[in-house]
Amino acid sequence: MKDLRNIVPFLGIATLFSTVAVLSAARANVLESEQVWNKVSIACISLCFYAWKVLYPVNLAPLYPFRDPQLVPSPYYGGCLALVGSAFLGAWLLRGRMSRGPIVAVLLFVLLLLPTLGFVSFVSKEMPLVADRYQYLASAALIALLVAILGANFPRLTGLHAIMARPAASLVLISLAVLTWRQSCVYENEETFWRYTISKNTRAWLAYNNLGRALIQKGNLDEALRCYRTVQTLRPESAFPYYNAGCVLAMQGRIEGAISELREAIRIEPQDAMARQKLEGLLRLSGKGSSDTVENASASPGWTRPVRH
Repeated sequence: MKDLRNIVPFLGIATLFSTVAVLSAARANVLESEQVWNKVSIACISLCFYAWKVLYPVNLAPLYPFRDPQLVPSPYYGGCLALVGSAFLGAWLLRGRMSRGPIVAVLLFVLLLLPTLGFVSFVSKEMPLVADRYQYLASAALIALLVAILGANFPRLTGLHAIMARPAASLVLISLAVLTWRQSCVYENEETFWRYTISKNTRAWLAYNNLGRALIQKGNLDEALRCYRTVQTLRPESAFPYYNAGCVLAMQGRIEGAISELREAIRIEPQDAMARQKLEGLLRLSGKGSSDTVENASASPGWTRPVRH
């Protein structure tokens, strides 16, 4: 009871600021309009996904393939809800037999992930429901719990179990070290990172867009243009891939193609001042009709700047 009294003031402060945040989000129309049951179901699926990735960190991806929550079969909702409920119930029952460690770890895992579980909208609906980076902090709670359980039971092993325990633990550590080394190679440079992302998710338009930017910096304009063509296929309703393609075509000296791409960008987004500015500059250059048009177009200030996302 004494411990409870000590945390009441902090709980009150947290409740106050949480209420202010929810009211502010409601005024700004940030809160999702889906039913509560859908929110809870999506949150349970996300929690199960994150817990599985902690236990089995294989095939990690910066951008997982997007899954429309409406297309997820109902049994998955029920199964994930049952798993999450069982985890809470088991941790609570162990509170008396072992300690409060399991329930604290589970609660900490959920609370650290709470802002990313779909109750509020903080990213585009076109982005994945889950991402590894969301659980960098939360995963520490489950890892600590798992290590504590193994450490507490390790001295109790006898006979063959005790003999096999050390090699098994060594094998796990070596496997994790190898996986970490392999994953670190993904972050060698921007091009490597986005190529890896595309290999895991061929519909990740953001990866194609950013890969195009990296290729421009290396001078590989042809492949960069192919990346932006792919983005146009994945995001035909957006103006930015046409603007980016127009930039690349202008750097290649293909003025007519660049003008066509910029016109399409303006058609989709009439208020795009940057696209209008670039188009006006190209039209002036093409209107000169001199032999230095191509050279001036590819060297005009602004064409070699990093393209937009």
